[in-house]
Amino acid sequence: MSGGYPGIKGEVDRFLSGYDRLIRLPLVSDAEIETLFSPELLQMLAQLRQYDQAKGICAGCGDRCCALIHCELYDPGLGFCPAYNLRPLLCRMHYCQKFEVYQEEVKIIGDVFLESLLAAERQGSRKTGLFDSPSLAPTAPRLAEKAVPLMTAFRDSSLDKTAVLSALQTATENYRMTWRD
Repeated sequence: MSGGYPGIKGEVDRFLSGYDRLIRLPLVSDAEIETLFSPELLQMLAQLRQYDQAKGICAGCGDRCCALIHCELYDPGLGFCPAYNLRPLLCRMHYCQKFEVYQEEVKIIGDVFLESLLAAERQGSRKTGLFDSPSLAPTAPRLAEKAVPLMTAFRDSSLDKTAVLSALQTATENYRMTWRD
């Protein structure tokens, strides 16, 4: 670690030693992420998450990364991700230029994410696409098939926010429990 930051090579090595044990991708639990990266990188991610929550950067952002990648669980009317505690690695590690106070941390996290996937790919892993998700349809089609009609019902006002959040959280948790895609 140099300058108080985790080294990219060490983080990639740590990722390579643990990513293959994850079997319910693209969803990654909070406990699973702790097995993939060092406490220093996890602290960096927590710091960015806290900053985001305090400043409302993602919630108030007009760019809406979730919409741009066509996540089946996303709707601006929900106010937050219904799968937040099980969100994919991409969602956990993506921070944009709007986190200007943490420019160096954002770059390190982005580099760790990209270099980890490239290194896994060089090892012949066929799981790397599962980490670079959403959209969920290609990587978790059964979950996407459950989410799309729920989101349609929410947008058509057939389901209220509380009901759709509950249904999406249940669908996500059930997917994790019965994963077979």
